[in-house]
This record gives sequence, C-alpha cells and structure tokens, in this order.
Amino acid sequence: MSSTKPVDASVLEIVQAIERIDIFSRAILPSRSEVFGQVSLHPPQLGSTPELVFIRATSWLYVLNYEAGRVSVKHLVQDRPPLRKHWELTRSLRTWAQHNLDPTSSHDIEVARSCEEWFFRECGTRQPRNDEHWMKLCLALLDASAEFFRGILDVIGEIEVHSACAGLVEEWERKLSRDWPVHRFHTLIESVATDCGWTALDPARFHRQNSSELLDHLRLLDDECDLELEMRRVIEARVMARFSEMLPVTGQDIMAHFQIGQGPEVGRLLNEARRLYEEIGPCSAHELLEQVETRDS
Repeated sequence: MSSTKPVDASVLEIVQAIERIDIFSRAILPSRSEVFGQVSLHPPQLGSTPELVFIRATSWLYVLNYEAGRVSVKHLVQDRPPLRKHWELTRSLRTWAQHNLDPTSSHDIEVARSCEEWFFRECGTRQPRNDEHWMKLCLALLDASAEFFRGILDVIGEIEVHSACAGLVEEWERKLSRDWPVHRFHTLIESVATDCGWTALDPARFHRQNSSELLDHLRLLDDECDLELEMRRVIEARVMARFSEMLPVTGQDIMAHFQIGQGPEVGRLLNEARRLYEEIGPCSAHELLEQVETRDS
C-alpha cells in the first residue's frame, strides 16, 4: 500500500514528541513527573484496513490525552485555543468510534456534528465509507496530533523561560498532586472500610458513586495539610452517612429471627431496628437483631 510509509512516519513523529515531552517535564518539574509516562496501549500499526487503523488511532490518542496525560495535558492546553480544540477533537472522535450515540442527547448530537464536520473537511464526506476516505482521515488525524504534541513541547519551553517560571511550575505541580489515580482512592477506601469493620463495602463501587465529590474536595485542600489524612476523614464521613441510611437487616431477617409472618409487626420491629441503629452506630446484622430482641422483650 503506497500510503504505509506516511502513516508510520506520522506515528513515529508522535512517539518521538511524547518522549521529548516526558524528558522535558522531568527536567522542569521538581517532582520529576512525566506528562505521559508508560502507556500500555501500543500505537496504531498498518496491517489491517485503514478504518480499523483509524479507530485504533483514536483509542491511542485518547489514552495519551485523557488517561496517561490527563492532568498535565489539560493544564498545558487550557489557555491555548488551537491546542485545546485538537485535544477536544480526539475525545469526540473516540466517542464517535466506540460508543453508541444517542440521537436525543444534546451532548451526543454535538459530538456527532463536530466529527462529521471534521470528516467533511479532511476527506470530502461526512460519512467515510471506503479505504480512500479512511486513509485520508488517518493521515489527517496523525499529522494534526504530531503538530499538537510539538505544540505541547513548545508550551513547556515557554514556561521554562517565563519570568514567572517558578509560579507556573508550582501551579502545575499542585494540579498533579491533587489528581490521584483511581487505584489510590480504591486503596484508601479499602483501608478505611477495613479499619472500621465495614466488610460489605465495595471500594470500586463506592469510588464510582463519589469520585467527583472526592476529587473536588481534594483540590480544595490546603497545600500544607496531610492530603491522605484529610481524604481519609472525608471518606469516613461519607461512608458513615451512607451506612446510616442503610440498615444491615431487612424485613426477611426480622421474620426469620423472630419467627413471625408478614404484617405490621415486621414494620414495627424494623422501625425499632432503625432507631437502635442510629443510637448505637454501625454494627452487624446479628448484633442489631440481638439489640432489638433485648430492648423489645
């Protein structure tokens, strides 16, 4: 295929650019942090149809921009409209390529519209349908991405020679310290649950349900405080609030323990269990049922 070399050349330019970015960020940041670091997803390689190469490219670029480099890339492009526009395009293309778009969702409609307009500009149609279309899109996306990463390299260079370099670097470092990876939250949530005896708590599920609030709180904490300790307090408070809303026993537990059938008595005993649970705090189902039996006798 005659276009194999240009695609491979564009991928190589991107790989070289992100390597230089990581080297530069280690040199400029006191923490020696990298923008991207190790990325498990390999770059796209020719060997299948241009359409599949394009889809793989969207996945790879999304991983680079929104997962591996999520904090630093967002920080470095925030005040650069051309860079930010391409950054947002890579997210839209990945969504378009890998998700079912809801025609009633304003967000999904905008994603489809932005992708279709880009398709038209780059290959002459809003609905690519042959190898020629897809190859043009592959080359356009990879070339634009190579330019995008060179632009990020330029931004870091500008920070280095800026009169306010120390302050700019400090702001960058602060954002990095306030964006914990998911596994760090999971570990802390699991530790809190173990310490408090909440063995039924699923750390991953708890994090999914509270991730935005936890991150927002983390970003508001004072630079001098112990981030781990403060986040432990936040997690404990949220878990306590959640557990206080959920009794460890059900109506069926009440019926089995007291050997009674369905009826108002079950509701009365459940209300008593609720009152005792709020009084004595989190406890096991067995402990709570024993308390209800003792108080009700």
